[in-house]
Amino acid sequence: NVSETPRLKDKLVVVNLWRASDLRESAALHDADSALGKVGVAAGKGSVEFIGVHAPKFDYERSPRVVREAVHELGIVQPAAIDTNLTFWRSIGAFEWPTFLVLSPNNFRVLFALPPNHVHRLGKCVAAALTIYPRLETAPGSYKVAAIPRIEDEYRLHSPLSFPGKISIDTKGGRLFIADSGHNRILITTLEGRFLDQIGGFPPVPQAAVFDCPPEEPTLSSTTPKPRPSASLVNSGVGAGCSDGPFERVKFRNPQGLAYDKAKNELAVADSGNNLVRIINFETRSVRSVRMDRTAPDQATRKEAKPAGSVDKETP
Repeated sequence: NVSETPRLKDKLVVVNLWRASDLRESAALHDADSALGKVGVAAGKGSVEFIGVHAPKFDYERSPRVVREAVHELGIVQPAAIDTNLTFWRSIGAFEWPTFLVLSPNNFRVLFALPPNHVHRLGKCVAAALTIYPRLETAPGSYKVAAIPRIEDEYRLHSPLSFPGKISIDTKGGRLFIADSGHNRILITTLEGRFLDQIGGFPPVPQAAVFDCPPEEPTLSSTTPKPRPSASLVNSGVGAGCSDGPFERVKFRNPQGLAYDKAKNELAVADSGNNLVRIINFETRSVRSVRMDRTAPDQATRKEAKPAGSVDKETP
């Protein structure tokens, strides 16, 4: 996805080991981008280079076509390589996707290896490595992001969906809820696949759309606007964001898990790209975010009141 080989000499190198069908990859990229931004590090600029290495888990992921399509759908704007035979994967003893590595300049020794649940530490790890190697090349990366032609076949050309993540069903109401993750939206159809409504995302789905494989006529324009490349690790794509409100204005980022509450006529959404739980209320046609309280209760308040004169067994 680049027109020139990236310059790695005298650079700290951050490697993202990923695979095309891993649902955690999008959220991990956004976490990595945020972590680097917090310490003032921009991948591909100055003394840090960022490279993605695709390490397949399943046979179909070995196809360059699948990797190119995933790069497009995930909005990856940094150099992406393919480790088809898992040579690099095995050489560093990786065992989980995605894994982020921080490599030393020139000899490329592994300084840090971060599994998915520690990606938020990437910025601090890079900052620490830069203190060890203070005299690195500070010139911007020499590569240029190349335009990736969208790979189309009959199904992809006509499908209104892009990397759908999860579904939930309202059996009584005859509705099917679809997390259309690649388009950052939630779609509602009948159980037969007839389009009913859309929440967030872009572009709007035609009212006559039928979700089957393949439809007789295109249900979405194949000229959907594509996001412009940026200096960040990933481009979220059109329609991505984080905002509450009415169906027409709300924004998600890579929505995944869904759970329907028939008693309240609400749909809970795991908005993985924003690390939030969103609640869709169909009565008010609005979306709100659930804010998690991370404040731990005071240890003292958790102890039950004891009768006067009682002795604490833990007291020596």
